Amino acid sequence: MAEEQKLELSIEELEALEDAKKIQAKRKEQHKARREREVQPLSITSLMDIMTILLVFMLMNYATDPMNINPSDELSLVPSVSIDKIHERMTTMAITKNHLLVDDKPVVQVKDGKVPVTAKREGEDGYFITPLFDALKAQADNVKKLATYNKSLKFKGNLMIIGDEEAPFRLLSEVMYTAGQAEFGNFEFAVISNQ
Repeated sequence: MAEEQKLELSIEELEALEDAKKIQAKRKEQHKARREREVQPLSITSLMDIMTILLVFMLMNYATDPMNINPSDELSLVPSVSIDKIHERMTTMAITKNHLLVDDKPVVQVKDGKVPVTAKREGEDGYFITPLFDALKAQADNVKKLATYNKSLKFKGNLMIIGDEEAPFRLLSEVMYTAGQAEFGNFEFAVISNQ
């Protein structure tokens, strides 16, 4: 009888263990279902907000400085002690050791700080550089033409002169005179800042 009682207890214990395992498995399933219900997928609205903010930030940083000056062996900018920001898009004209450039396109060759006599209207002593005038006049006419379609765009005669530090004053004077003849009368100069 003692053995039967042991056997009965063992069977009861086995049944209790089996019930406990079922209960434990059921609790695990309930817990897993609860966790799955708690995890919410990301809202597309939140992602769109993040992408919009990133896009605006990138555009603002990209458009903060419209001038792109590429120093090279031919172009060493003059040092400066003041920093002025450029607030609007303007035509750029560069004086390098070998060329005069309008918006990064070579217009006239420069040799020893002088433009060839054949490029000047009045000969060696003249200030009018014909190919430079033609290029600047084309730029002015282009901006004026665009202004007829876009009322916010106006031709103001602004010219950014990017000059090599070794460019002679005579060449700079010729460039400024020619630019004035092409209706560019407001000059700004690009320099390297020492600050």
